[in-house]
Amino acid sequence: MSQVRVQQLCAAVIDGRTENVRYRQNELFKLHETLITSSRDILSAISADTNVTSVDANFECEAEYYLCMNAVEQLYSSLNFERALKQEYLVANGADNKERRIGKGLVLIRPTTHTRFYSTMVPIATAIAAGNCICLEVRPIISFLERI
Repeated sequence: MSQVRVQQLCAAVIDGRTENVRYRQNELFKLHETLITSSRDILSAISADTNVTSVDANFECEAEYYLCMNAVEQLYSSLNFERALKQEYLVANGADNKERRIGKGLVLIRPTTHTRFYSTMVPIATAIAAGNCICLEVRPIISFLERI
């Protein structure tokens, strides 16, 4: 990753760009929409990654895709804009916001090689829902296969 991109990520963390609940809802919505429109390509990639062509493998690919979609939907529904707005203005109204939760800021995600799609997308969606910036480290599959 280039130094410029790391600086951009750090600037986004400092600015708190991802803390706004509406921003997080929009990002999860875009992710969900992209997963739906790319479903055939995603299922094909999952199938190629597992390197098995049986009916059971197709079922496993579809299950992995469904579980990912379900996780994104649940994370989206967990974000409540009205509640977040009320909590944001508690301090302005002279009340403590004891329930305030914020993300870690910057999250590094290193997906596993088993269920690669799920172990990439669900942590990304979770990090988005928590209000974090994300750095994804993807190792080439070829280097993994060369070690076997």
